[in-house]
Amino acid sequence: MESHVVKTLSTLLVSLMLNTSAFADQYGGSLKKSPDSKARFRINCFDDGNGAPAEVYLDVQGRTKSAPFVIMAILEKNGVTSSVTDKINGDRKSSPAIIFRQGDGVYDLTISKVTKKPTQPDSKRKGVMVFSGTAHCVSGSGAHTGTDIVRR
Repeated sequence: MESHVVKTLSTLLVSLMLNTSAFADQYGGSLKKSPDSKARFRINCFDDGNGAPAEVYLDVQGRTKSAPFVIMAILEKNGVTSSVTDKINGDRKSSPAIIFRQGDGVYDLTISKVTKKPTQPDSKRKGVMVFSGTAHCVSGSGAHTGTDIVRR
């Protein structure tokens, strides 16, 4: 019996790790070595009984300490975009948060690498970057409302 429980729990844990959905309004992953590597997510804001979503609160954190570049999060909905950059990688602090007011529905989130200085060549963006972040859908009254985050 005990071995069956352990096997079932192991299978469940592996399934959860392979699932591309994020938990508790968190997202994360890594960008590959290529300078143009990107990660894309969909954030779905919906009324879960706490009110219709009015905005998304978003931050990002570059977790790879010695990278010669920084991490940027770009949020888009209905042709409107907003972005935020974590200017210091590996300091255990997230970027300043942005509040993006585009109501309920699906938001597209793109994570990319940018050079620390605009005059630096693209080759400075080579390297792996581990990142994480938080996205919260919030109602007009400030209540946390339905938020689903899925990596595309």
